[in-house]
Amino acid sequence: MSTELNKSAKCYCLTINDKLAGFLAVIMFPHPKQSYRKVHRLVVLPDYQGIGLGKILLDYVAKNTKDYPFAITTSQPALINSLKMSKSWICTRNTRNTRNTRNTGRLAKGLNKTLSNKRIVTTFVFKG
Repeated sequence: MSTELNKSAKCYCLTINDKLAGFLAVIMFPHPKQSYRKVHRLVVLPDYQGIGLGKILLDYVAKNTKDYPFAITTSQPALINSLKMSKSWICTRNTRNTRNTRNTGRLAKGLNKTLSNKRIVTTFVFKG
């Protein structure tokens, strides 16, 4: 993950008592059959994690994005579980990330457990 944000992203902020708690960036994903809006970045600051604010922000933006289907692809286990339990989201893809990671030395061997190789990656589409 990088700190760069797509220049065409539409950004939303979630504040609590005038303090930033979360951030969501959405991009248009053009496709010949069906274009849709896709979450480009979802961040909830550490002090606010684990209480459902990411899903609240997702639901709010999805409900107000009626011109195109709205989707998110994530590997974050808590978010996957929350969206699975929601009647507003449909799981359209649930797979393992099978990208090959290359061992480039001793350091890479120690980091292999932290990489997203073989992590479950799930896509959800908002149905409303």
